[in-house]
Amino acid sequence: MREMHELEKAIGYEFKNEGYLRTALTHSSYANEMRSRCPYNERQEFLGDAVLSIIVSDYLFKSSHLAEGDLTKLRASIVCEKSLWGWAKEILLGDYILLGKGEENSGGRERPSIQADAFEALIAAVYLDSGMERTREFLMPFVLRSLENEEKPAFKDYKTLLQPIVAAGVDAIYCPNYTQQLVAICTAAAELGYTGKVINGLDAAPSFNTTYGGDCSNVYFINNINTEDETTAAMIEQIADKVSAPNKYFLGYDIVMACKQSIEKVGLDASALCEEMASLDYTGLTGHITIDPTTHMPKGMGMFMYTYDYQTPVMLEEFAG
Repeated sequence: MREMHELEKAIGYEFKNEGYLRTALTHSSYANEMRSRCPYNERQEFLGDAVLSIIVSDYLFKSSHLAEGDLTKLRASIVCEKSLWGWAKEILLGDYILLGKGEENSGGRERPSIQADAFEALIAAVYLDSGMERTREFLMPFVLRSLENEEKPAFKDYKTLLQPIVAAGVDAIYCPNYTQQLVAICTAAAELGYTGKVINGLDAAPSFNTTYGGDCSNVYFINNINTEDETTAAMIEQIADKVSAPNKYFLGYDIVMACKQSIEKVGLDASALCEEMASLDYTGLTGHITIDPTTHMPKGMGMFMYTYDYQTPVMLEEFAG
């Protein structure tokens, strides 16, 4: 058994009331063997679980724009026994836990559930001793390391990533990201005082603007449709209440209709259909489309550069089509 002051050094926190720490480290098996009943860590474990959940929830909510379901899944991957056990092992918490003889002899000191529960009780001990902000300071390094290991592409600490870029005074940031990620990037950049251009592809087209909710005037993006064309504008208005990203609707429509055109010509024979698609000549909503014989990529699709006037898309130029 190690001394409690060694644990205080390991976590970088000195308790004003060491009773909270001792309770966090006391397993029920130890308390049950004592003649004079002493408090054990189950009540603090209960409180620590709640404190951990609110700290992680607060960080995820403020640092990402994930949907509710994704936030819940990501939080569950952090607020779990596996994470808590890993954090406990980082500080050798098992070496400090007070166990009864029976639990000790059955290998309880190495048991993941016992170490995880003790870590939650330790969270509560810091919270009871110094409040929420000091607990956040103690806990967040563990949380951030776990988030890095999660390899969730939709979640990153973009503010930290952007700080050196913004500090360098760049005129533009190129972000080939999906809409939700781009929203998080633009939010973080704005919080850092960045006023330069943010350049993106199709995913900065509507509904990026409504998802972001703020001033999009420094965002530039390409689009396959000319929203100033009367026919296109009329179609966008027609589908507005059904489709959140009209540019993707138009692309999807042309893909389906190009396939339909080829099937109507040659039927469903796979070889014949491949040959027909290779020589595709189709005029649709996104341009006059043919297939490059070398790359097998579509040619002739419209390409338009846009920005926003606050949240209203404004076409700047057509550069392909």
